[in-house]
Amino acid sequence: YLSEMMFIILLSCFMVIGRSESSQLSVPTRFNPFDDSVLYEVVWPGSSFNKDENVNSIIVHTNNDESYDCVIPSDISEMINEDDLLLNEDISPSQLLDDVFLSNDCVYLVEGYWNYELCHGLHIRQFHEDRSEDGKVIKTLEYMLGKDDDNIPHKLSNEESPPQWQYNGKDYPYYEVLFSNGAPCDIRDNVGRSARILYICDKDHGKIPSLVMVKESRTCEYEAIVVTSQLCHNKLYWTKSKPVYNIQCFSMNNSPREPRDYELFINE
Repeated sequence: YLSEMMFIILLSCFMVIGRSESSQLSVPTRFNPFDDSVLYEVVWPGSSFNKDENVNSIIVHTNNDESYDCVIPSDISEMINEDDLLLNEDISPSQLLDDVFLSNDCVYLVEGYWNYELCHGLHIRQFHEDRSEDGKVIKTLEYMLGKDDDNIPHKLSNEESPPQWQYNGKDYPYYEVLFSNGAPCDIRDNVGRSARILYICDKDHGKIPSLVMVKESRTCEYEAIVVTSQLCHNKLYWTKSKPVYNIQCFSMNNSPREPRDYELFINE
């Protein structure tokens, strides 16, 4: 898929020789070359083209003397999936997660040298265990990354407009809990470590939350990702993939279905 900037670069590899006579070209109202949240896919249907008079199209010509009439979405705001417009009338995320926070249950993540323990509503810690040949723990190294002394997590999220965590091209709305008062950080004048716990919806996940990722976002400041199906009862926390809009380029004057150099351009 191409971002808007990549689409402009693609067109720059062609020589735009004219506007389609049956339409007036207008730029999509939300077109922004520096916005990677909108993706395009250029498709090459071939030569058959019964064009609506109101569509936007441009005629392009390649260095190999190939011609194409490319139809561009006029207003992508009109193409938003109806699911994106659903209003939220569900239970608040804090209510949905109350059972999790009050359970004090712990979940674990094993990652190489370090392991992580998150006890909901209590703390998150990083630890390493050395074991004897018979499996007994003989030495433990651990750091408390954050805790809540009052047993009440500091909830930070705006429940009406949740922030989003981006990963692998998807936006994950999350509900955030902050733990502080962790182990002193030597590098930062013994300031206590802190951790942001981001709860995200996974419709295919079981009822019991899972700790799937922990990273140090800044020195002695951590970010932990927890997936749970509990949060999915609120539509605001459903995961949304970035929309992809088609740009159809129809071959003209006996040109091949797609330019000979197009695949080379995409692979580069």
